Amino acid sequence: MRPLGTLLMICLTGCRSLAPLETGRDWGDGPWQQEGGGATRRFETTEKACFPPVGKTSLSLSGSPVSGSPLVAGGLLFVPLVSEGIDIIPLDEGEHRGNLSVSGWLTCTPAIEGNHLLYAVSGHAGGVVVCFDLAKRRLVWEKATGLVEADLLVVQDTLVVATSSGELSWGSAEDTTTWFHVEFPKCSIVATAADEGTIYVLCSNGVLAAVGRTERGIRWKVHGPSPTGLLVSSDGIIVTHRKGGVCLRSLHDGRILWEKGIGGPVHAPPAADSEHVYVASADGSLSCLDIHDGRERWRYRLGGLLNAPPLVAGSHIVLAGAAGTLRAVDRENGREVWADDVMERLVSHTVLAGGKLIVCSERGGAYLFRLETRDTP
Repeated sequence: MRPLGTLLMICLTGCRSLAPLETGRDWGDGPWQQEGGGATRRFETTEKACFPPVGKTSLSLSGSPVSGSPLVAGGLLFVPLVSEGIDIIPLDEGEHRGNLSVSGWLTCTPAIEGNHLLYAVSGHAGGVVVCFDLAKRRLVWEKATGLVEADLLVVQDTLVVATSSGELSWGSAEDTTTWFHVEFPKCSIVATAADEGTIYVLCSNGVLAAVGRTERGIRWKVHGPSPTGLLVSSDGIIVTHRKGGVCLRSLHDGRILWEKGIGGPVHAPPAADSEHVYVASADGSLSCLDIHDGRERWRYRLGGLLNAPPLVAGSHIVLAGAAGTLRAVDRENGREVWADDVMERLVSHTVLAGGKLIVCSERGGAYLFRLETRDTP
């Protein structure tokens, strides 16, 4: 491996070399608890979001398209950009204050664990995962990997990394001294999810596998159609398929518990709460299915392309349409309660945290909607 800093040159522009964001306000000492975005984005939030929003702000980003999903932690919005590093914006102000620059291209959604910002970069030397200490403002470690396109996943202090060449790696987010590896040949890893003891791996060839975090072996493996996303709940593993299907598989052996055709192609991962699964299809419809048996409860027809996953926000479902329309529908019946046209193609995952709804566009723009919220019972 090349010396630290040779392959990746880290600097901060706009924040004056990691100086305080403003007079009297520093980054703090952490930990930066991840509040929204990343691997947690598709589960229902602890906030009851009230629509319509009470305000809208256009955020100024560095210009590059967004790579994956924005993250919210410690009152800061972290926006990963394909070729312009990671923009850092205080949520209470909405003004662009800094950019963590990297030498290469960000390829997936980063993760935050404690004081550490974890992200994957590709370049001429291949792929590298980097750990940056937000409190000490320095690189902690870098680890050579293949190209990483699946979102980085952190579960119980363990970082999970999946490559496009089919290698699954996991280990401590603090260092790289003890890491484990399992290979899935002749495929790329589309997505990963995890519970306390198991990592679930979804591959481009339709393979779904369960890998033990401690015994470091494949517990079971099943095959299915070309996949687009997965989500783990207490009821089972929810898998969406590109040709327009969704199924629930057993956590214990991967067998199908129920399967449902949606109609149109499905390009985005699903969302879920404790009772329902929400699946957005490319033909512009959102289907609400009973998580226990797959029966359709309602269907909302938008009529435009939906490539981003839905967001469960209190009693509403938020949809980011590819044509540039952001919508909220009632979770109980699928009726539209609010819509806003931002006039830009929306491609990133929508994030809700601290009463702020954030969505990013293909051109590198971002919008922040301020919501009145109340805690769920």
